[in-house]
Amino acid sequence: MINIQLCVYRIVNKENGKFYIGRTNNMDFRWSGHKSKLNKKKHPCKPLQKDWDIYGSNCFYIELIENIHDGIDVCEIEKYWIEKYRGELLYNENASEKAKLRFSLLRGMKS
Repeated sequence: MINIQLCVYRIVNKENGKFYIGRTNNMDFRWSGHKSKLNKKKHPCKPLQKDWDIYGSNCFYIELIENIHDGIDVCEIEKYWIEKYRGELLYNENASEKAKLRFSLLRGMKS
């Protein structure tokens, strides 16, 4: 059995306070994936990519917002946090349909 700990996280820009909200089952792995895409200038979140290019990797860090317990819809929790902080400080433009599909597939692997 695979032990998956779902959580909601944010990537924070220390220079301007802006942040990106996401969800994952492995924050270290996810952070590495974000950094890899950002360093290659291929991150799907264009506002985050732009600031990464301006400020550099040392101005960003990742932190846990909330651990998600079994039976709770991680997509809904992520949307809650995005809606709570929607505005000038949030990099997220909207909740990605692609990300929802990825997590439904991941949840299927959990059983």
